[in-house]
Amino acid sequence: MKIEFKPDWEETKERYLAWWAHEIIDRCALSVEAPRAVKSKASAPVVPKSIKDRWFDKEYLLAANEYRMSNTYFGGEALPSGTPDIPAGQIYRHISVRISTFGKTLPGAIR
Repeated sequence: MKIEFKPDWEETKERYLAWWAHEIIDRCALSVEAPRAVKSKASAPVVPKSIKDRWFDKEYLLAANEYRMSNTYFGGEALPSGTPDIPAGQIYRHISVRISTFGKTLPGAIR
């Protein structure tokens, strides 16, 4: 299996398995994230002008996560992961919380 942005996945997987078994292969499990020395050729996504779109535009959020991961070194057992930034209405309405944003109550929120 290959994980994009994590070329040493097989070695990382072995350390995770050892960690869960309370064992050490050759060193402790360690997670390090740092900016890559050489930036990817991908262009940074254009940040939407609207605050609402910065949090709710799925295409922008996907592009922003892809750009961030492509420019991050995932050392040790650090794993690339995106931030889903699930819009508040999608999660809170399932736990019966009434919220409002941008001056309007979100659809599906319990009143």
